[in-house]
Amino acid sequence: MCLTCDIVNGKAAPVGGVIYRDGLVVVHHCVDVSVPGYLIASPLRHVEGFGDLTAGEIERLGAMAKKAVNLLKGVEGVKKVYIANFGEETAHFHLHIFPRYDWMPVCHPEATNACGRLDGPRLLSICREEYRAAREAMNQPEILELVAHLRGRLGE
Repeated sequence: MCLTCDIVNGKAAPVGGVIYRDGLVVVHHCVDVSVPGYLIASPLRHVEGFGDLTAGEIERLGAMAKKAVNLLKGVEGVKKVYIANFGEETAHFHLHIFPRYDWMPVCHPEATNACGRLDGPRLLSICREEYRAAREAMNQPEILELVAHLRGRLGE
């Protein structure tokens, strides 16, 4: 079973629905982490790694990631936006587009490294665990409002 393929095929619905979809890619909110604006961008086609993407998929994913980052930077409290790919929980290639809010380092000082600098990957990992939620609990007003806001602008 592939969650991303289920979303692409309409068998599963992410919180607030799909934000953007065209003939190559889909963008939606993360289905189980309650951080508003935590987006997932994937090719429609099931591929497992970056090297398996076509030039068109790479171009479209890059363009959507750039638009999403710029839109998220305009959200109150977002200080930075991380983009990552791991492919450990699902084999369908996807990008994590993760907004770092100003409250995150304050609430999670354990994400600071030995040099006193914020460790972005550690913060992302901590937040993915700390704010993991059941799908039924993801329909929070902050998430739904941001999804609606992004849906109206990501395709522009």
